[in-house]
Amino acid sequence: MNIFSKLPVKELDDIANLLTKRSSLSETFNYLSEITPSDFILIGGIARSQYAPARLTNDIDILVKDEDFENIKRFLRGYEGVKQIRGHAWLIKGIEVEILTPSFLGLDSVLVDYIFGTKISIPFGDKAFLCSKEGIILLKLQRSSSTDLEDIYNILKSNPDINVNALSPYLSEKQLQLLLTAKSKVLID
Repeated sequence: MNIFSKLPVKELDDIANLLTKRSSLSETFNYLSEITPSDFILIGGIARSQYAPARLTNDIDILVKDEDFENIKRFLRGYEGVKQIRGHAWLIKGIEVEILTPSFLGLDSVLVDYIFGTKISIPFGDKAFLCSKEGIILLKLQRSSSTDLEDIYNILKSNPDINVNALSPYLSEKQLQLLLTAKSKVLID
């Protein structure tokens, strides 16, 4: 018996749209890794979903070094199906791609060195990398929105091996307290 046969038509449409979007995201990421001249790290919702239960995202967020950003912009302008829609946002094969830099995100050099130093190779060419789970936590603590804090909780819950104390050199006192609170909540749950 097909598990989809009992779902209402609206839910089937939502599932079809989600699968199409997921396929498009994958195709766009493959294309991006082929045409981008510099290393980049996948961050944001897609990267977060590698370490905790997935939630829907409609874009791809990548981090590039400040010194590579202008070169990447010049390079992307030469490709069909690529259009800059605002400062750091591009439309690539119909998918929004945020090409972010450390200075745009307000990251200090120590944190940038950590994120680029702990990147993980992924099967999308030799220039594409995945941000480590610890790196995702550090990036989310920079903004500390309610969604970011929920994401941190979910990453910690799904990865109990994360040593939060090892991240303390990269955090302010307030950020460290938020992280320790999230870890305590995971231990209680």
